[in-house]
Amino acid sequence: MSDSEDEISDGEVPELDEADQNDDIDLVEDNDDDDISEEDDELSTQTIKKGDSNHTNIIIIPDSSRTTSDVIQKQEITEAIGVRASQIEGGSPVFTDVVGLTDPIQMAWKEFRDRKNPLILERVVAEFPSEYTYHVEHWRVREMTFPHTYV
Repeated sequence: MSDSEDEISDGEVPELDEADQNDDIDLVEDNDDDDISEEDDELSTQTIKKGDSNHTNIIIIPDSSRTTSDVIQKQEITEAIGVRASQIEGGSPVFTDVVGLTDPIQMAWKEFRDRKNPLILERVVAEFPSEYTYHVEHWRVREMTFPHTYV
């Protein structure tokens, strides 16, 4: 590692630029098992960024305390399909039967409709008490309800 690169310790994430801080939707891969106990759920409330004048605190709200709707929004669907299609195009395994499909976007749509999408959606709930603290909820795309136009 060169001297110009900052070393990141556990629990810290590099500072986001202004464009990244304004995004309300972030998707991360679901590496967790579906069998999460209530103890694990309570432990998921954590600050993942250390706060100071140059960093942002992000507090993850536990699944049992979510306040936003479980209905996935159209822009969230678009983001999930686009990110997943890019992953599939890059060689990521597909988690559903895609016989006869060659287009990564169509594969991602099929995965979405079959509720096999492995991504987690991050929703910013609120900024407390200052612009440097965010409360977020994590939703697995596969557990969200589709809008009635996509059923």
